[in-house]
Parts: sequence; structure tokens; C-alpha cells
Amino acid sequence: MKTIIAVALVAAVMGSAAHVASAARHPDFNRSAVALATRAAGRPVVIQCETAEALRDRTAAYALAYVVLDGTSVVHAGPTVCGWLAYPKSPTTYGQAILALIHEAMHLRYNSVDEALTERRALDAFPALVRAYFPGMNQSALLWGARRLDWMIVGGHH
Repeated sequence: MKTIIAVALVAAVMGSAAHVASAARHPDFNRSAVALATRAAGRPVVIQCETAEALRDRTAAYALAYVVLDGTSVVHAGPTVCGWLAYPKSPTTYGQAILALIHEAMHLRYNSVDEALTERRALDAFPALVRAYFPGMNQSALLWGARRLDWMIVGGHH
């Protein structure tokens, strides 16, 4: 049985159409992000950029990313995450994209559908992973972005 797990976010927070369209032309957006997601998942991960429509059709929501718990290791990332990774506007937006990847990777690592536990695991793993894979970036700003995304998803919608 396939289970789809998605990190959802309302459309108002999603990136601009021009920014998203530009990112879609660059599929090899960030090797460090792939390596980080691979380490978080505990197995090789592929990050596949998807259109907003494809994510909505697959998840019945506006999602940042999703995974299918069927033994595959694909993180289906939406245009917002792919855009933030390819063309980060700031360390804050990059931190948001990284948290979305870590979150999905944690679903894969633990084969878990528990969103709250997965988010906790992602936030706990975030500092060590960004230090390992993005040592030259402003760690505080990356963490601020991750916590802002966490609040928008968890705190802002419950």
C-alpha cells in the first residue's frame, strides 16, 4: 500500500510564478541539498522537482514536497522548494527549503506517517545537517528560516 506524505503550505506563501518558472529550467539545482537529504534519509535520495499542479493533484493540497512510502527514495519537491534551493533569496528561504527536504527524508528514514514526530525529528536533525553540508552559510539565519516554516505549517494552521 502506498502512503503519500506531504508538507503542506497555503498558496499565499508560495513563490512568484516567474521565480518558479525560472527554477524549473535548472534540474541540477543543488548537490549539497541532495547529499543532505540522502544523509537524513539514511539511503540515497533523488529530489524531483514537480509543478504546483502535479503536487496538488497528488496530495489534494498545496504542498511544498511529498514522498510516497512504497520503498522508493524520491522526494517530490514543489516549485517553491526547488526555487528556494536553486535561487535562494536569503538564508531564511534556503533554511525553509532545507527543512522541507529534511522533513521528507525523515518520513523515508522511519517509514512514518506521523507528521508531528517527523517534524520534530527534522528540526532536531537540522542544525547538525546544515553545519555538515552548508558550513559557510549563516547558521542562525538558516535555523530562523526553518523555524519560520515550522511555525507556518504547524503553528499557523492548527
